[in-house]
This record gives sequence, structure tokens and C-alpha cells, in this order.
Amino acid sequence: MATASVTLSTLQDAIARAIAQAPAARARIERAAVLIGLGAVEKLDETTYRVSSQTGSGESYAVTPGGCTCVDAQRHPNGRCKHAWAVRITLAAQIAEQRRREQAARAVVTADAVALAYSRSIGWAA
Repeated sequence: MATASVTLSTLQDAIARAIAQAPAARARIERAAVLIGLGAVEKLDETTYRVSSQTGSGESYAVTPGGCTCVDAQRHPNGRCKHAWAVRITLAAQIAEQRRREQAARAVVTADAVALAYSRSIGWAA
């Protein structure tokens, strides 16, 4: 199952928001951004993502709402590993992108409706 695409600016905004919300996790967030850039995040089903290792070993980790299967997540159960950050940032960017698209679609419909209503009011359209 493919992961939905987002614009670079939306992704950058999601990364910046993550760093602003969790400045102590900046290093992990930056490594997560690299994983996203490498295309290492893959949606498997509604709650499970596979994130490939940066090492090039072919290893990957399962990320679910319950956590990640990587060693770092096991060592620091109260924190979030770079794999979990990559999924969280990806989801945040996808949600933001969807909102942006919906707002743009509503704006077009609204502008068209206003133009049509105006043209009807002055007798240009039937």
C-alpha cells in the first residue's frame, strides 16, 4: 500500500512543527526527516507502517500506535524513535495536505458560486 504524497513545503512545515513541539527530540526528528526523504516510510494497513533502516542492510521496522520494533524504541520506551517520528511527521503532513486541498477546492467552488450569483443578479446569466 503506497503512502500518499505531499508537497515539500507541507512536509517542511510538519517537520518544523514537530521540532517546535518537541525540541529535545530534534536530532531524532531530523533523522526521521532523512528517512522520509529517502522514501523509507511505507503504509502497510490502517495502523501499521514499515520504515526501512538507514543502514542499507535491508532491515525494516514495524511502527504501530503501540510503538516501534527497533532497538532504540525498546531501550527508551517512554520516548519516540526516529522511525516513529517519521511516521508521525508523514501522517501530520498528509493531514495538512488534505486540508489544504479541501480548502482550495472549497475556495474555487465558492468563487464560482459568487460569480454566477453576481452575473444572474445583473442579468448576464439565466
